[in-house]
Amino acid sequence: MAEENLWQVEVRSALAEAVSRLPKRPRQIIVAAYGLDGEAPRTLIAIGQQFGVSREMARIGRNDALLLLRLPAFSGRLRCLCGQDSREAYARTQALNRAWLRQKRGRRR
Repeated sequence: MAEENLWQVEVRSALAEAVSRLPKRPRQIIVAAYGLDGEAPRTLIAIGQQFGVSREMARIGRNDALLLLRLPAFSGRLRCLCGQDSREAYARTQALNRAWLRQKRGRRR
């Protein structure tokens, strides 16, 4: 039990480190969306109001921040702790990022 609690503390620390590396606005959006500041998670509508944008723009901001968090530069330590630091895991992440970017570009045309 104590070992599991220690692991959870390490994961929370690694997550906080990854989020802290994000640029200011994406970091604020992720913190608000998932309640990482100790407050309850906020809705996209509330986040949009906080930043003066629509719910849809808040959703896009959240998704863009999550896209950044998939990158090893942001999530390397967290990936190691969760056993997702293999070549296969990185390849899956790259495939997910490419698919997301293709979908995002497709909507704007």
